[in-house]
Amino acid sequence: MKVAWLIQNLVPYHHARFEAFATAFGGCAYLIQVTDKDDFGVLQYQPKYMSYELMTLAPGECRSTVSEKRLRLSLNDCLAEIEPDCVCVSGWGMVIGQALQWWALKHHVPMVLFSESTAYDMERANWKEWIKSWLVRVSSSALVGGAPHRDYIQRLGMTADSVFLGHNVVDSAHFSQKVDERPFGLPDFLDQIPFFTACTRFGQKKNIPGLVRAFASYDRMCRKEGLKSWRLIIAGDGDLRKEIEQTIVSTNMTEKVILLGAISYELLPWLYQHAQAFVHASTTEQWGLVVNEAMAAGSPVLVSRQCGCAPDLVHNGVNGFQFDPYSEEEICKTLYKFHMLPAETKVTFGQKSREIIADWGPNRFAKGLAQAIDKALVVGPKRNTMVARILLWLLLLRGME
Repeated sequence: MKVAWLIQNLVPYHHARFEAFATAFGGCAYLIQVTDKDDFGVLQYQPKYMSYELMTLAPGECRSTVSEKRLRLSLNDCLAEIEPDCVCVSGWGMVIGQALQWWALKHHVPMVLFSESTAYDMERANWKEWIKSWLVRVSSSALVGGAPHRDYIQRLGMTADSVFLGHNVVDSAHFSQKVDERPFGLPDFLDQIPFFTACTRFGQKKNIPGLVRAFASYDRMCRKEGLKSWRLIIAGDGDLRKEIEQTIVSTNMTEKVILLGAISYELLPWLYQHAQAFVHASTTEQWGLVVNEAMAAGSPVLVSRQCGCAPDLVHNGVNGFQFDPYSEEEICKTLYKFHMLPAETKVTFGQKSREIIADWGPNRFAKGLAQAIDKALVVGPKRNTMVARILLWLLLLRGME
């Protein structure tokens, strides 16, 4: 029995998930990555050990420099070598993923569709939903993150008994292991101050300028009440860095909001564990794996209700609070509300985070994927209809332009 999963490039959570699956799997597991380069350098990853075989379509090259046509040819060669009995496709966003679907239909191989989309994570266009419904129809089963993701893929046409949970997990053990001493690479002043933390790529949907403005309002609220506000420590980098820096200056938060830059995977556990709370303010987010990471580290979490993880992981008044990311006033009040909680309640919130996330480790992925593969083999490959062939051909043609 051979199973192949196609991803863009390997990062730590991919390895944790597939390693857990491959260890328990009785057959051969293959992880195919498009490239071994990540635009976000700190996420570039090479595991020390693997129970699966890792194959790379364009080794040593950035994704942007490799044509879709070349990748498709390389993928076909790779699949011809493996001859998988089942393939796993990560959503509908990658053209190379659609090439895998085309190959599976042509060779009558069952497909497991991985999806982390919800009905509300962005505005939906009817014509796009129609296309997605066809991509769902040619899949034999699905592996999704949580309840809203399950509901959405069923709405697109996947039968309830073919949808399994377990997709959105991280290596919880990496973040839960206690780290008392501040590691080299983090500023020493973090030992002396209470702080909120955020960790994200600096993209538009992450809403960091909005978080900074809300934090400035929280700071004013604290001063008005005669309280000393905490700091906001932001780890990450990206295209919006200049705008974020300008927002920090314009709100007079240069001493309160600290940009750490992109920090390594090894430094994250200490940052999460020593923060008063973790904040994630995205205006749209299919899941939000950083929330898993922070919870595994025992951090209370303040999370946008637009994040796909919020319904499953963020329990209001138990391990944190949800808020409306479009309302800077509500973000501000959420920061202040958490600040004002009794110390013992904050500790309890952190303990509850650990309890809630305990079942969301790599073994959850391994179990869910095994169930999805078993179902896909029972259902068998979907019929290669004319509509599916034309649709995939057009999508692939678009990618070749």
